[in-house]
Amino acid sequence: MNDKRFHRLLLFICCLGMTACSKQREDSATQIRRVFVSRVVKIPAQFLTTDASRAPLAAAQNPGLLTVTQKREDELPQGPEGFEVLPDGGFAITDPLQRRLVFYDSLGDFRAAWSIGFAANSVTALAGGEMEVRDAKSGEIVLFDAAGQRLSSRAVVRRRGAGTEARLLELNRGVIARPRTRGSAPGDLQVDFASDSSQMVSLQNLGVDAGGNTYVALEAARGSDVIDIQKIIRKYAADNTLLCQITDIPLDYYVPPVNEFRIRAGQVYQLLPQEKEVIINIWNTNP
Repeated sequence: MNDKRFHRLLLFICCLGMTACSKQREDSATQIRRVFVSRVVKIPAQFLTTDASRAPLAAAQNPGLLTVTQKREDELPQGPEGFEVLPDGGFAITDPLQRRLVFYDSLGDFRAAWSIGFAANSVTALAGGEMEVRDAKSGEIVLFDAAGQRLSSRAVVRRRGAGTEARLLELNRGVIARPRTRGSAPGDLQVDFASDSSQMVSLQNLGVDAGGNTYVALEAARGSDVIDIQKIIRKYAADNTLLCQITDIPLDYYVPPVNEFRIRAGQVYQLLPQEKEVIINIWNTNP
């Protein structure tokens, strides 16, 4: 091989290498880090008979069991709809059929239960161990202290979600109106969903953490098929950079939850009520 042909071949190989490196950098820059489920907590559940008088008996025999009703043609199943993640990593779960709030540790082992006297579908932990519990029938917020004593039955005057509006602007584009928090970028957060086969059909703000990171849930459907829905959770940094996303979110709820997701210390928790157990899926979005 003469020198001229050798130099041409060498130049061609170098060009191929530079192109490959450039493509690799481009793919790396545009690739979104995927987060997979890191832990699953399973809490057993039982079917509750339609005889309400047996509810206290069932709770007394095994207080750690949550309860659901069987699915019927003329009515939807009922069961736990609300949950909260406690500061120590444990959980509080509503048990509306037995009018209880049930507490578990981080592994799903039973701790205690409060008899609250009404069917609740949502629970929110406050500072000092107090709990806000919402009556599923009246919508009233009831306040309990850390010992489970009822403090007030008045409506809590608080604009939940104020400044956290989410709305779709156009095909595969939406915006989150974030509240002003320390460390977060000013203005709205624009959410773009790039896909050739699906379109974004809903957008929800799950909240902003202490570091100014915003967690967003979006639903995407293939074409016009609104039945085939995929739910995705994204984490955006305070400067609006997309950090990571969760795509393996199961949606086969036996009882659709009211408190579907909770965010605590960079971890995303999902309440997934099933027929024989209540599952809590956990994703760790921290680096």
